[in-house]
Amino acid sequence: MTTNLTKQGLPRPKDDVWRSYVEEWDRSLRAANRPHTTPYNYQIAVTQLSDFLGRPELPDFLTKMDMPADDDSDAAQDPIDVSRKHVEWYIAWMIDTRSASTALNKYKGVQQEDTRSGGMMSLLAG
Repeated sequence: MTTNLTKQGLPRPKDDVWRSYVEEWDRSLRAANRPHTTPYNYQIAVTQLSDFLGRPELPDFLTKMDMPADDDSDAAQDPIDVSRKHVEWYIAWMIDTRSASTALNKYKGVQQEDTRSGGMMSLLAG
């Protein structure tokens, strides 16, 4: 059984594919000797994105926000399928449930994962 927390208390996505990407990223960040707060902030953002996309109440949130819910991707199971709209949904949810400044920080974390993975979420930048 896999855990959703590392020994350092960093969160991990529930989905196995997402978790494997985040674990690889964690190794990369540790190898680059980044401060503990860097991987924590980045990885929590990506973990929250993963969990957000898998939430059963996502369609209700999209309806509430008057955002189109059409989506035939497997983004909740595979980060390769994440597109700009998924990140926009996540940021809108962050603003709705937290604050604009928190949303900005989460966006930066997700954007860092995209840069590291060579474009996992290729539409983030623009």
